[in-house]
Amino acid sequence: MRFSLKKGVQFITKGQTNKLFSRHKLNKIYSKLCLKKIVKKSCFSLVEDYSILPYLPQSSIRLQVKISHSKFLKNKIKVPMFEFLSPSNLFVLLNKLSKSIKTIIIPLIIISLVFSLFLSPQDFIQGNSVRIMYVHVPSSWIALACFSLIGFLTILNFLFKIKNALIVYKSLAPIGLIFCLISLVTGSIWGQPTWGTFWAWDARLSSMLVLFLLYIIFICSYKFIKDQNLSSKICAGISVLGITNLFIVKYSVDLWSTLHQPSSVQILGKTSIHKSMLLPLSLMLLVFLLYCALIFLMKYRTEIIRMKRKSLKRL
Repeated sequence: MRFSLKKGVQFITKGQTNKLFSRHKLNKIYSKLCLKKIVKKSCFSLVEDYSILPYLPQSSIRLQVKISHSKFLKNKIKVPMFEFLSPSNLFVLLNKLSKSIKTIIIPLIIISLVFSLFLSPQDFIQGNSVRIMYVHVPSSWIALACFSLIGFLTILNFLFKIKNALIVYKSLAPIGLIFCLISLVTGSIWGQPTWGTFWAWDARLSSMLVLFLLYIIFICSYKFIKDQNLSSKICAGISVLGITNLFIVKYSVDLWSTLHQPSSVQILGKTSIHKSMLLPLSLMLLVFLLYCALIFLMKYRTEIIRMKRKSLKRL
């Protein structure tokens, strides 16, 4: 049995042998086997060995080529050292994590809403409007945390060209954008009964609006710029601006006189919020984090499939 590759440079023969393959040739083998329908499954949900081929390192590696005569799989390339990190294994792991999160998130949502809407007390001054805090505060924290991680991964990808970092920050950016929008909207709704206005050009509010605009520019830069190198440079520049803006968001209430109150919850300092309100806030934060993890896992799988399709089209 023999499967010729493009230009007849390399082939796979029946039996078992050692071959020295470059990443480019492995991609050719992978594409050719999929096109010839040698593998019964879809080329985007293959067994561990085939699905890792587009993600092998640039340097050539020596591996065992073994032709199997299974009913469902006639040809199988063994690369043991990459089996655990192969996209097919990652797909299985991501599916398991997604199912686990889906199982626990609905009961947690119900418990969190009961604590937030019924069991937590009213504020002495703000009354029931303080309950907006249980959505506004976790959303703000997640928006800031997402951009912090995005900035780190973008700079890491720009310096070292790590493909997985590219996939992760592309998956995180829409999540951060959504929660930044939720933070702005809920903050405006909360501001009307508290400050008497939906919006004020306050330092905290203005810096959060800047963060929202940076999210939009960041997403547009990798969506619409075809040149990968140029896109990485622009994303890295936006990340530097965004990380600088994060410090402004954090310390704006301390550096300037603002309508926005100082931080009530501090990791290293003293927390001024009462325990009866801190528990619902913590539960809502946990629910939002689980929701973010679920959306991230779905988006991460989508980005892996998209990159595989692009790699196959280039061959």
